[in-house]
Amino acid sequence: MLSSEAKREALDPDKRLPIYLLQKTRHLAGTSVDKRRTLSEAGPQRRAPVVVFQELSLLVKWGTAMRISEGQCLCAIGQLLKDYVPVLELYTWRQDGGETFLYMKYLDS
Repeated sequence: MLSSEAKREALDPDKRLPIYLLQKTRHLAGTSVDKRRTLSEAGPQRRAPVVVFQELSLLVKWGTAMRISEGQCLCAIGQLLKDYVPVLELYTWRQDGGETFLYMKYLDS
């Protein structure tokens, strides 16, 4: 398991490839999480497949249809119903070029 500092560094936009390039690489390598979809090489996607970085215990949901309010709802549900409903921990969110990225804790199950 990586330290909090290593996770923050992995989320640093200056030290990472754009998520869609990482997803394209994983798709072409056959390691994409969502095997049902094909990856668009056109760039931004409305609702792209999630990207999982197992070594960081990190899951990234992203796309132009993604809204920050989804992340805010996850936080609220996690705080209010944590004893009743399992909810992924939300680390942060970002917006870049019309796309929203939600960074969450990945639970391998």
